[in-house]
Amino acid sequence: MKKFIYILGLAALLSSCDDGDLVLENLNFSSVNIARCTNQALPTGKLFKINGSELLLINIPYTLFNNTTSTAASPKIHTLSTNQAFYRKYNAAVNNNVICSDIPPATPTVQNEWIAAPGGTIEVITTEKYTLNTTTNTNELTGYSHVIRFKNVQFSNGTNAMVYDNYLFGEYITNI
Repeated sequence: MKKFIYILGLAALLSSCDDGDLVLENLNFSSVNIARCTNQALPTGKLFKINGSELLLINIPYTLFNNTTSTAASPKIHTLSTNQAFYRKYNAAVNNNVICSDIPPATPTVQNEWIAAPGGTIEVITTEKYTLNTTTNTNELTGYSHVIRFKNVQFSNGTNAMVYDNYLFGEYITNI
């Protein structure tokens, strides 16, 4: 009986699952502001967030951020096509110069890249932004707030996938 239990235990040990050092990624950019490459002429829609050595980037038409209001009931919608949203993990801290360069520098290098599959959508809800004019004591329109949200977006690295049914990318402000 001991031999049977030993053999059964050995068989269970040999058939156990190895996760292959799988590292699950999760987008964690909620406390990071949205940036845009200022050296690129509009209508480039390359908006991004940097969190240390991580980058979350969308490259969509800037016309979504025109100064026309929309509501949650009827947001501006853009359906993602190939190569329009990326998550990248670099081997060192990344900055705007790396993202906005016409010719990217040799370092830091991309260690891991997840690309959004075509078909998900980006929703933009635009509202007016007012600031108090202390001289006239009136609220004046100074810009627009664009709240950007991923809907049913799936990022893939070729092996694994991250699916976001509803992910808040953040708020992008345009001034008038």
